[in-house]
Amino acid sequence: MRRLSSPPGTRFELFSALAESELLSAPRFAKADAAVPESVSSAKAAAERLVQLQFLTRYQADRLLAGRADGFVLGQHVIQEQVGKGSVGRVYRATHRAMNRTVAIKILSADVTRTDAARQAFQREVRAAARLNHPNIVTAYDANEVGDRSYLVLEFVNGPTLEALVRERGPLPWPEACDYVRQVALGLQHAHEQGMVHRDIKPANLLVARIS
Repeated sequence: MRRLSSPPGTRFELFSALAESELLSAPRFAKADAAVPESVSSAKAAAERLVQLQFLTRYQADRLLAGRADGFVLGQHVIQEQVGKGSVGRVYRATHRAMNRTVAIKILSADVTRTDAARQAFQREVRAAARLNHPNIVTAYDANEVGDRSYLVLEFVNGPTLEALVRERGPLPWPEACDYVRQVALGLQHAHEQGMVHRDIKPANLLVARIS
């Protein structure tokens, strides 16, 4: 992650960092520039206005204000916000620029794929995940590397984990709980049929999709 020489303090410095970040296309950058009058002189006030007008997410604005202008773009994907963090890496909500599709990007810790053997194991898991196609399993779209980090592009599930849902609502009615167990079992059966074993099944790793 590249840092600016110092965090931006003025509107001009913020927009310079925004241009370097490549977060916005040239036309959208021009619209953002026009939307923030020059009378808004501080970087913080300019960033707040960009968030209000939905040119930036809060995560993006905070990173820019902290002096970080890199790491927002992975290929065609623009990082919007961090949605999870675990022992093997971090998960972000991102948008595919060309397709305008919301995805989840899991960036693995450098320690996870530090050795050749670990990288080969990761590639085997990626190829195995590509074979999975089931409504109860998150779809893997892509896998790639940036610097010393490997990352996965996954289907974005717009809901909480089962752990968070139970924490919020308390014990679930038994028909609902049984239905979640049934769906998990079906997904695991499909993975098993493809020769895969999930070694960390727990409520914190089960996502519940919101039905719109």
